[in-house]
Amino acid sequence: MEGPDDWRIQGNNHFKAGNYLAALESYTKAINLNPKDCTLYSNRSLVHLKMKNYYYSNKDADMAIELNKTWPKAHYRKAEVLTEIGQYEAALLSYGRALALKPDDYTLLAAAQKAAKFSGEQMQYEKRIPWVGAGIGIIIGVLISLFDHLFTKEPAVKHPALMVLSVMIISIIGYILAKTYLYYQRVRKKYFMEPNEISEDEMKDEKDVEFEGHSNRSRYTKAQARLRYKKGKF
Repeated sequence: MEGPDDWRIQGNNHFKAGNYLAALESYTKAINLNPKDCTLYSNRSLVHLKMKNYYYSNKDADMAIELNKTWPKAHYRKAEVLTEIGQYEAALLSYGRALALKPDDYTLLAAAQKAAKFSGEQMQYEKRIPWVGAGIGIIIGVLISLFDHLFTKEPAVKHPALMVLSVMIISIIGYILAKTYLYYQRVRKKYFMEPNEISEDEMKDEKDVEFEGHSNRSRYTKAQARLRYKKGKF
């Protein structure tokens, strides 16, 4: 009978070979046999991250932290998830916790510096974009006014003050649209952390594909694998 270490080794081998679904299955079987091993959750978190299952990757990272709060790698794993979805400030907090536990780790320090750089760039981007939208609005407003005066017999706006006012209104609209776009991006980042629900019907509708490298020749699609993982059936 295979124990948790056997499944962990199989998971490691599948991961190195790029067979992420098979690695996910192996790590889940290991966790079912040894649910208190934080390294198994960390490993599975990395697999989910590679598969862009950010919700489950973050969930496993949190579980690894809960099992061993003094393990730097658990905090590092959570920071990597947050960095991947663009939540740089939250990622920096997790990197900080990892560095507090292992300050001489250059890998952690380099990752934290990278996240800090991305965070700074994001802040500058968010400050700049609304004014870019306003600037584009001004250009569009001026072009509309010129077109109105040059190519129409009776311009819709004749008074200079009204022309300036119309350009300002279009500029404000551009500013608001840019702010709305930034808000959409923030909401989208939060959406990445939502669970990806897979229904029984969706699982049945997909065609079977065979996992590579399985000794038991199991056959599941990605959707089926996620549903089985969710139900703890691996």
